[in-house]
Amino acid sequence: MIVIVGRDLFFKDKSLVARLIVYFRDKGVTVAHYEGGDTVTRERLNPIFIRQWPRPLHVAFKTLLLLGQPTRWRHLSLRSLQVVYTIPQRARALAEVLRSLGQEREVFLLTRSMGGRLASLVADEAGVRRMACIGYPFQNPEEGPNPDRYAHLKDVRTPFLIIQGTRDEYGGSEIVGKYPLSPHTQLEWVDADHDFEIPDAEWARVLERIHAFFFDEAG
Repeated sequence: MIVIVGRDLFFKDKSLVARLIVYFRDKGVTVAHYEGGDTVTRERLNPIFIRQWPRPLHVAFKTLLLLGQPTRWRHLSLRSLQVVYTIPQRARALAEVLRSLGQEREVFLLTRSMGGRLASLVADEAGVRRMACIGYPFQNPEEGPNPDRYAHLKDVRTPFLIIQGTRDEYGGSEIVGKYPLSPHTQLEWVDADHDFEIPDAEWARVLERIHAFFFDEAG
């Protein structure tokens, strides 16, 4: 079973996630898309058709949605931003879901950006078979290096494939040798930025590589 864990900017990855799901389901693999409660809330409050609306209309639309779904308020509260939405809490939420799948099920994590960060924090303890990340967020382009993003990577025991864009603003080709990685981690390159808008032929190669890493090399 493959569990897809996406990036924070979920609206940028709609077509990418759909591509991943279609590819692996066509291969006969069970695929699930994990989304935390905070992500689901933000997605429902920001449908594509309202993103170009004037701010007053945007706010009014979101207010009406929240009035109809009061349980969603907690994901937008200050407490949510300070506590529930922290990386440790989000990682624990993902770990709980993975444990709920049961130890008898082989689980592979296919992640994007922040999803890779969360997965790499919990994969060892959750008993994940293998994981892959398309565009790991080694650094925030506006804030620079932050050890919380990468320090743990040197200790990851779960086989980990990172497919990184050479022009990725969250860590491109300049990161070679900059961030210590576990011997269980493979870092491979694609000519892309963080959004991975690459030709179909290149996508085919990426997907074939991930499939081989998950199922041909797992042993």
